[in-house]
Amino acid sequence: MEKKTALLIDPGHQVSVELSYILQPPRWTVHEATDNAAALKLVQAFRFDFVLTSEMSSGREDVALLREIRRVHSHTRMIILTDDTTPADV
Repeated sequence: MEKKTALLIDPGHQVSVELSYILQPPRWTVHEATDNAAALKLVQAFRFDFVLTSEMSSGREDVALLREIRRVHSHTRMIILTDDTTPADV
């Protein structure tokens, strides 16, 4: 079984706790970042299969992060959670 790596961006750790039930070892290794800037540093240093943003950041910030991640690792999958989004962000 291939081990996968996930990066969870969650300043309050709420999402991380909930996802720990789904992304369980030994199949997944989960890393955490408190914000998008810290997440980008980790993405530049390591390859992640999956990145999940926090609903605390704006959709616009997360789309900018997605663009940066795609420049470094084009096949990383990302789910953006946000309460603040517009069709223009998509």
